[in-house]
Amino acid sequence: MLKKTGLPALLICCLITCFSCKKGDPESLENPPAETGLVCETGVTSGTLTTQSIGPAGGTVKSDDNRLQLTIPAGAFASEQSIQIQPITNTNPGGVGEAYRILPHGVTFSKPVTLTFQYKNEELAGSSYRALCIATQNEKGIWVAPAGAQTDTSAHTVSIQTTHFSDWSFMESFRLVPELAIVEPGASQDLEVQQFFAEDLLAPLTKDAEVIAPKSAGNYLKKWNLGGEGDLLPLGNKASYKAPAAIPARNPVAVSVNMEYQGKAFLLVSNIYIGRDGVNIRINNGAWLWGPAEMGVMKGPEFFLVQGTIFTNGTNFYGLATIQWPLSSYSGASYGWNYKTPGFLFSTPTASEQYNHFHVVPPGVQQLSPGEIRILKFGKIGEPVIGIFHMSRAGKVLPNNGGNPYVGVVPIEGFFKVRRSS
Repeated sequence: MLKKTGLPALLICCLITCFSCKKGDPESLENPPAETGLVCETGVTSGTLTTQSIGPAGGTVKSDDNRLQLTIPAGAFASEQSIQIQPITNTNPGGVGEAYRILPHGVTFSKPVTLTFQYKNEELAGSSYRALCIATQNEKGIWVAPAGAQTDTSAHTVSIQTTHFSDWSFMESFRLVPELAIVEPGASQDLEVQQFFAEDLLAPLTKDAEVIAPKSAGNYLKKWNLGGEGDLLPLGNKASYKAPAAIPARNPVAVSVNMEYQGKAFLLVSNIYIGRDGVNIRINNGAWLWGPAEMGVMKGPEFFLVQGTIFTNGTNFYGLATIQWPLSSYSGASYGWNYKTPGFLFSTPTASEQYNHFHVVPPGVQQLSPGEIRILKFGKIGEPVIGIFHMSRAGKVLPNNGGNPYVGVVPIEGFFKVRRSS
């Protein structure tokens, strides 16, 4: 059993990917052959449609979220084409963030078109840049990653050339599952390294690869590690982490695993937050505070909202923490703080002490705090929504402090796991 090593917790966030698939063999729904491409449902529209006309001169088209770019060379089209990029739910088991439907289908290209996905380092939580691929869903419903994708770690992009438009997904060929978890004090969390191809674990792929049902990648596993408090029990291809009885000062803890494939060594990291369902926050590096969110995650006309009734020592009411983020939310979404949304407010019952996601500098100019909110899992109504957030320069406000209520800045961090109510 591994205990309390000095390995620093790597504060990487990740996205938790939801997928909905069905097996290709109807007679073996529970246990399909591990090497068989997985038949998945078609994604449904989930974001803002982008439409742009591109003619024989070529050009570029970007998705509304700027995450996907099409580069169309001169001469690719013989005539003017109306190109559309529609975000859709990602049903790829190894998918990261949303997938995209590129239209029109059936257009003939004289030259290949380049698809480029932009990624953030935080999206590599539980994985590695060596795992990054791009996949398209074929007519059978199987996601297939073509060979030849190129990763630019400086620009944080992955690109592939194609001669057809269809549904496309950014994905990882393997990851440590879960990439991030919230575990109550004293509870346990199982972990496993999974891969989504039968072979050719690392990118760039040397041949086209069908996405399979997740299977253990334990053949490449060398060593489990624990950074932070608690106990880690290695179990070969898997491991079990047991949280300490109380929330530790360093939160999250990091469970990592050393991997090696074809002479290439790399490290996968899962961050595990110790806390309870509801809203957990820490102000100015103080003690972790918790509160229930009895109204759940609520949908308003312009944003989603969660409110946590925060207590000190678990019983003394301290204040109300309100967190909001855009309606365009999905699993893996991240948003920098904004004056409209997303936003954060903590207020004591009498509003004598407040904290905002912005601060004020002379002569009364508001400045947004660096930081962001990440929606790691965005469940359907009745399912949990999991998110993490941080502000390095949140504004501290004392409304009763005469003519100078803005008294300084403090760091604030937190996480929540709350049932979606609307």
